[in-house]
Amino acid sequence: HAYQVAISNEAKTANVIIGSSWTRGLAVHPVAAGVAFVAFLLSLSIHPAVTLVASLFSFLGAALALIAFAIDIALFVFLKHEANKLPDVAAHTTIGVGTYLAFP
Repeated sequence: HAYQVAISNEAKTANVIIGSSWTRGLAVHPVAAGVAFVAFLLSLSIHPAVTLVASLFSFLGAALALIAFAIDIALFVFLKHEANKLPDVAAHTTIGVGTYLAFP
């Protein structure tokens, strides 16, 4: 499920809505974490076939994490664009430290 967020100026005379279609993609984060956790559990095995499956799960988890990162960037850019539409608002958004830690 997704949610929508309304952002308005201080006088509440104008607002922009970040729709549920933009926040729906955030559900990829726990899926990527779950796949990575399954890959971790499979990697504890010493059986060669299971370790091969673990490497495939690891690749899938990494691909999902990359997709989640792209969704984060797209949401950030859209939010910045929409916030700049508000009158009498000096919208200033910057990328935080956590974004740089996503792929060291």
